[in-house]
Amino acid sequence: PLPGEDGTYPLGTEVTLTAAPAVGKLLSNWEGDAGQTGYDPLVAKVKMDSDKWVLVTFEDAHLLTVNTITGPSATTWPGESKDYIQSAPLPQFWFRPNSDMGQSLEEGQFVGYLPVTTEKVTLKARDTVGDGQVFHHWEDALGVKLSRDLELELEISGDTTVSAVYIDQGPRLTVNMLGEGTVTLNDDL
Repeated sequence: PLPGEDGTYPLGTEVTLTAAPAVGKLLSNWEGDAGQTGYDPLVAKVKMDSDKWVLVTFEDAHLLTVNTITGPSATTWPGESKDYIQSAPLPQFWFRPNSDMGQSLEEGQFVGYLPVTTEKVTLKARDTVGDGQVFHHWEDALGVKLSRDLELELEISGDTTVSAVYIDQGPRLTVNMLGEGTVTLNDDL
């Protein structure tokens, strides 16, 4: 509720505050009489049973963008984004551009702000997904392949964009060996 004309609240009123960091910033801290609510660090509540004060601190942040790309081949772009990221760092919040904000990774491109003190994050992709798609690789914003491992440890030194690329599951090759020797798979990554 809004305060009365005199700037005061009725005794016992619960006031909800929502922080809105500017672009490139994140909420660092609530101080004073504000108590955080549930899972959303951007919302705090104050019970007006006496005069109260609140200090809200914002700090610089790095932008982490995580995409998923699916399609018949690893070169399909932009492909279709799905809920394929299994775990990721938990920024203050993830949001989907041009969509509702949310705490979890769902369908679409995800963007989150991380403190500038963050040096590394770990992302983990699912190995297979419902429609016969299999994880192929992680790539950076320029399309450079970073890793074929499901888990990617990513160094953060500024705004960062990565994509998990999925392809249709094709025929499998099984190699068995008799005797002593090795067989090497020549891979382009």
